[in-house]
Amino acid sequence: MATPKYQMIADEIRRRIHMNVYPAKSLIPDQNTLAKEFGVSRMTIKKKPSMA
Repeated sequence: MATPKYQMIADEIRRRIHMNVYPAKSLIPDQNTLAKEFGVSRMTIKKKPSMA
């Protein structure tokens, strides 16, 4: 089964945090910016991945 887009995006954001692309105490880009960057809708960005 393929990984959902929202999960891949969440993984990428986590990777960027760990790589200090988004430094501590800074904000990550807003939903509109992320949606444009990843070529998806705001709803995809807003969807929360399962932590299970």
